[in-house]
Amino acid sequence: MIAGFFREIGLAEELGSGTRNLYRYSRYYSGGDPILEEGVAFKALVPISATVEADAFSANERTVLQLVARIGEASVSDVEGGGISRRTVQRLLA
Repeated sequence: MIAGFFREIGLAEELGSGTRNLYRYSRYYSGGDPILEEGVAFKALVPISATVEADAFSANERTVLQLVARIGEASVSDVEGGGISRRTVQRLLA
């Protein structure tokens, strides 16, 4: 009942829709399926296509992409600072 309420006001999605969306949008961005790993922590790895033109990204997007490429994954606290606001980092990582 609580989940239904949050779904109706737009703060939650239907159960299972995250996985469907992950597969759907991963194919748009990378041309392939994500890799899902179950364990102590659930991981979803989305391959990044190397064919995207570098000019298609802003300076902030390039900074975040370079960090993720270097360390493999990143959280907001890993990226924020260095002239990029917390909200911008949240938006870019989303």
